[in-house]
Amino acid sequence: VSTQSTGTAPQSNMALSMFSTSTVRGLGDRGHEKRFEAAREMTKEVKEIVKRVAGVVHEGGDQQQLLFENITGNIDGLVKGFVQNDNKNKRMGGLCGLAATAVGLNTESKGPVMVEPFLPHLIPPVLRCFQDPDMRVRSCAVETLYNIAKVARQHTLPFFNEIFHSLAALYANEDKMQDDKLELMNNVKLVHQLMKDHVTAYADTFNVPSFIPVLSSLLRSELPQVRNFLIEWIKVLHDVPDIDILSHLPEFLTGVFEMLSDKCDVNHKLADDVLKDIEEDLKMELSSGGVEQRTFFLPKLMAPLSQQLRSHVTFRRATALQWIADFIELSNETILFMVDQLLDAYLPAHSEEQTILEWAQHIDGLLKAIIKKATDSLDYPAIVKVLVGQIQHADMAQAASFQVSPWVTKVAVIKWIDRLFLKDQDAMREQSHLFFDVVVSSIASEHDEVAWCALQFLITMAKLCSDEFQTVLRAVVEAFRKNEGMLQRHGNGFIRHLGKMLGTEAVYRAFAEIVVSMDDIGFNQSFIQVINDLLLTATEFRNLQEILRQGLDNAHCRELFSALYSSWCYNAVASVSLCLLTSAYSHSSELLQKFGSIPMNVERLVQLDRLVLLLESPAFTFLRLQLLEPHKNPDLIKSLYGIMMLLPQTDAYNKLKGRLECLNILCLLPKAGPNSGGAQNKSGHGVDFGEMSAQFDRVQQRVTDALIGASSPRTGGTPRSPELTLSR
Repeated sequence: VSTQSTGTAPQSNMALSMFSTSTVRGLGDRGHEKRFEAAREMTKEVKEIVKRVAGVVHEGGDQQQLLFENITGNIDGLVKGFVQNDNKNKRMGGLCGLAATAVGLNTESKGPVMVEPFLPHLIPPVLRCFQDPDMRVRSCAVETLYNIAKVARQHTLPFFNEIFHSLAALYANEDKMQDDKLELMNNVKLVHQLMKDHVTAYADTFNVPSFIPVLSSLLRSELPQVRNFLIEWIKVLHDVPDIDILSHLPEFLTGVFEMLSDKCDVNHKLADDVLKDIEEDLKMELSSGGVEQRTFFLPKLMAPLSQQLRSHVTFRRATALQWIADFIELSNETILFMVDQLLDAYLPAHSEEQTILEWAQHIDGLLKAIIKKATDSLDYPAIVKVLVGQIQHADMAQAASFQVSPWVTKVAVIKWIDRLFLKDQDAMREQSHLFFDVVVSSIASEHDEVAWCALQFLITMAKLCSDEFQTVLRAVVEAFRKNEGMLQRHGNGFIRHLGKMLGTEAVYRAFAEIVVSMDDIGFNQSFIQVINDLLLTATEFRNLQEILRQGLDNAHCRELFSALYSSWCYNAVASVSLCLLTSAYSHSSELLQKFGSIPMNVERLVQLDRLVLLLESPAFTFLRLQLLEPHKNPDLIKSLYGIMMLLPQTDAYNKLKGRLECLNILCLLPKAGPNSGGAQNKSGHGVDFGEMSAQFDRVQQRVTDALIGASSPRTGGTPRSPELTLSR
């Protein structure tokens, strides 16, 4: 072994020059006891050299640089000659030599300060041996690190990230280890605990910002043993007063939340406890930190919390919602600057799961209460953009995440739009081009809750903004027209609710105008049939019945009758019923005469059958009583006979026939005279029935043409009759 030195840097020919030949030979022995004994001798030799050099320095000689060069040279010799050797016994001997060198440098006078300059040469080769293929070498490497860290104390903290990552790797491979892993893992736990002690004791020297990225990357692991290692460290760091990890919380919060779904109950419990402790401390810190700190920090938390709200695990979603609720309560009105971020985060969490729904609705209530009493202006464009995005993408969430009920989110979003509209109509109307069509499309939803919620908002809009009344009702009618089956599914309920909330007469007048302006004969027929039936049967429209039953001598009735008639013409049977309701019997009789030129399909026969049943309802009690004076109401009798003659001999026919036979009316009919009622068809009661009759003819001709066109074949062949087509 060479004892020469060249220059200031240690060279390979200086390697191991400090140690005796027997000591160096013992390090490479195959026997553990001999290697251990050689390491003990090496420790003594290092201590002696350090002591001798210290004495020379004390006497005035400068030997410190020479000592450094010799020790680093010998460390280099141990690494290259032993630690990197193919022989596992020499590798273990080299590791023992490194530990012996560190222990020897730990003098009573200098302590860990003497070891510090050599740590960059000692620790990296030891950590590389953590991945050695031989388990005994790995175990020896961990033991060596323990001995080095024990004497170096706080001076090992600059290497903490590398040590931490190496320990995590050993935990990750624990399941892959074969026999004899007990000694290795015991050594790992000793180093683990020692590093905890150093970090706790010397917290002021611990570099938190450089450690957080290492922690965050390792938190992606799904291995229970690694997660346990990590969550224990997070708890340790959080419990040390001089270490601030809360300011870095957004960087590792996701990883801790993911442990809440760990299969290992211990990890789950630890993670839950740590999150509770962190939240309590965070709430205290934010409370004392003022508005500026909350404004800066809370938005950073929304990204990881939002990610948890899309988890498949209920407990993770519930915990994230609890955090959001607590921060809202803590911040009160100072949270208004990030309402859009909050909505974007928690709205997708609405689901049919009771626990989650309760938390989401609790947050709804907290935010809405704050907004209701807030005096500061909200960022309506940003909020509406988020709300519209949520309602548009709710269906996508069904396939992409946990959510199996996107309609629950839609209900929550529409309620938010309604609440914001009540808060500031002008600001929301400026954004109506973004949300109006989206809400209107929702009234056709297959989920009743969504449809009714959307309708309620449209009603709110129509009530608060009179200039939007016609727009809202037109949108509803268009939705009925464009969405097949919606009129049958929601027609009765929606129209009754619209009449109740917005006024029956105003709604029906608007409907009449809208129908006349629409060029969709098939829909117009069906829609008029629905609103006519509701007019005659629904309690919500009783006041409208009362107006129309006053007869055309009443100005209000006459004006309303004229307003409705144009649209009622699209449905011939409904037109007759409107005339009967207003006692315009002469015109109803005239209309029934025209049925001879109108195609009588099954649909019209069913409507006539329905009309006979309605004649027996309370809406037409006044009409039935007028039958007691047939000489005063000959046109009424003719109208009823006209209906009966149009019907096939069904139950409705028999009912109407039975009522008319009771009167034995035919003998009582007066002879037709010049004033028997024909003049009424021209201008009776101030109504131009002649023009109305002509209008009825024009509209019914369009209906007939449409029916014939719909039933005609597109290619050659025998055309089918409209009756046959519609019957089928």
